[in-house]
Amino acid sequence: MKAEETLYDLFLWPSGQFECREGEVPRDIRVTYETPVTPVILEGIRRVDEWKRIREVFSSMATSFTLVDNPSAPPARSENPVLELAADGRTIAEISLEIRRSEFETAALLFDLHARGLVKVDKTRAEAPSRIPSERSTPCWPSRTSGSRRSDSTRPARPTKTFWPSTG
Repeated sequence: MKAEETLYDLFLWPSGQFECREGEVPRDIRVTYETPVTPVILEGIRRVDEWKRIREVFSSMATSFTLVDNPSAPPARSENPVLELAADGRTIAEISLEIRRSEFETAALLFDLHARGLVKVDKTRAEAPSRIPSERSTPCWPSRTSGSRRSDSTRPARPTKTFWPSTG
């Protein structure tokens, strides 16, 4: 779901803040997304860590691949479409669009294929600023704001109904 992926992308921001307010919905926002806070924070933290590992191998979403001759283990059938696109010289970003998966999911899949010796990095082209967090990036943690619930990884958060970027 695009809304969910966008929410997880907030954790990749090098700086910023957001608030979680139970039961409040801003008047000017037409789309809401309901979810418990704690699982979102845990998945966001996991993705930040995973992006760091991925970035060590794929420095850019403009990374393309070649297939490894005679891999030690055959790929799963479900991986064949991704391998065909990789063999065609497509980048992570292009493969993501083609298979209709998020950039994170696509990069994680290619990272796994790389770790299993099925693909290797061919080229990394220049691109616009990457959404992959840099080594200096830190996740965007919720801030303490009066009237809002604080949610972080050290204290269990109460479920909330709405997420939106903080304006203050």
